[in-house]
Amino acid sequence: MNIMETLLSARSILWLLVAVSCAHIAYYYPLLPERVASHFGPNGIADGYMHKSEFATFYVVLVIIVAAILTGIGELVRHTPDDLINLPNKEYWLAPERHDATIARINAQMASFGVATMALLLAIMHLAIVANLGEARPPQLSQLFYPFFLVYIAYVIYWTVEMMRGFSRLPDK
Repeated sequence: MNIMETLLSARSILWLLVAVSCAHIAYYYPLLPERVASHFGPNGIADGYMHKSEFATFYVVLVIIVAAILTGIGELVRHTPDDLINLPNKEYWLAPERHDATIARINAQMASFGVATMALLLAIMHLAIVANLGEARPPQLSQLFYPFFLVYIAYVIYWTVEMMRGFSRLPDK
């Protein structure tokens, strides 16, 4: 799969996850209590609430803004002057003959980062919804939050290392 196909695929998955998130809240909205636990302390116990319509609006706006920002950052790089782009071996990767492919690669990597971020948001919002539908009062967030978050942090570290390593290496001549 070439870089453009990867970019289109990752962006498609990112925006598909936005649509899934919207369908997710639409499905659960009628089942939620009027007062929804929307913030949970370190112990997982709810310590902040909002009306369910505010919660639903927050959820939808959050996923759209996050997707737009992560898509937009990739596109912003396309219009950023080369001297403002911080990249290992910048002279090589941003040489005129490689410039467009490099920018497309950065775009694809940002889109894949967006997919991971959107998957985490969807998982956390699902945990919050499930907590609100449970019988515990005050609602309690599942301990699954921590493994989800740790997997995401591990991915961010991997993504960062791979991005830096990928641009630090120059192809053999």
